[in-house]
Amino acid sequence: MEETFKNRFNVAAFLMPQFWSIGNHVWIGLLAFIPILYPFIAIYLGLYGSELAYERGSYYNEDGFYEYQRKWTIASIVYAIVLVLIGYFAFREPLGNYIANKHNLNKVISTGEKAEERLTEEINVLLESKEIKQVLDAHEYTIEQELTFNDDLDSLDNSNFSTYHYLSRGRIEYENPRISSAGIDYQVSNTEGFSLVFFVDDEYELSKVRYVYRNGDTAYVTDPLLSKEQIQKLLKD
Repeated sequence: MEETFKNRFNVAAFLMPQFWSIGNHVWIGLLAFIPILYPFIAIYLGLYGSELAYERGSYYNEDGFYEYQRKWTIASIVYAIVLVLIGYFAFREPLGNYIANKHNLNKVISTGEKAEERLTEEINVLLESKEIKQVLDAHEYTIEQELTFNDDLDSLDNSNFSTYHYLSRGRIEYENPRISSAGIDYQVSNTEGFSLVFFVDDEYELSKVRYVYRNGDTAYVTDPLLSKEQIQKLLKD
């Protein structure tokens, strides 16, 4: 066989090495049935398949071998097209679900994160108000826990609910994450402390601020330090 043909890339041996190898008595191609070996066998037979097949076959002449390989090439292209079509129709809907759900999930998480960024800025403004400063100035304290939000962002961002398997099963209607409150904990002594709790409504607006005094396991809740109207006025000023 001519050297140029021996070096020609064998498309059929590359596209379906396991089946081509049976028809051409190149038994190493059966290793392609092992998924992890498939790409290596496909590349190897694509490069050297023609030479191996010619040596193991019984052909009257090279033209007969060329014609036989041409038929295998046509069959392999049809095989590849069929696989692509099957894959397309099998994965079109799940993949579409995954893309749409992932987009919507990221959107609602981003909505919650942006809301918390804005609320943090507003809370910092309120911490400078005289009503809250009077409470803080009445104690010698250390900050036990910095500003923390009570929300469901962590559950939305849970890895179990963001996998391809979960997101591809069907379209999911996401609601904006709930942010119910935010709080700062202060420690006065080993047994005493207090918290400032900033309540948030469904529109992500601060609705009131409460002072909660703690002594051991007992908590005392006062009337709101700031009402929604007072908060809005302070933020506007």
